[in-house]
Amino acid sequence: RKNNLLCGDDNNKWQMPPGSLITKYLTLAFSDSGADRNPGNIRNTLSGSVTAFEADKGDAVLGLRYKIRKDFSGRKAAAVIERSLFLREKIKENTPSGFASAMGRAAEKAALLILRDIDSK
Repeated sequence: RKNNLLCGDDNNKWQMPPGSLITKYLTLAFSDSGADRNPGNIRNTLSGSVTAFEADKGDAVLGLRYKIRKDFSGRKAAAVIERSLFLREKIKENTPSGFASAMGRAAEKAALLILRDIDSK
């Protein structure tokens, strides 16, 4: 804000909201992982929300709350796993790209933890 005019800051804009960024990342991360992992009689559904997506004290902070529903064909009951994750990754350089890189590492760790839950029985 300057003399009653709003001024945008091009370094503090994202192309998409955090939820869409994480959804896109996870979709790409899981796109080729399911073919060998999932027998034909199990259907996994992942849903959730982003609870934190910010820089804090030199760290990129990613918080997720998610639910995995495993539907087994031939069974009426489904297995449900619900979890919350809170991950911190060090921002190596104090720039927008440094933050994006740290958030990418946090998203990668989140994807691996979610995949572990998907693979659990």
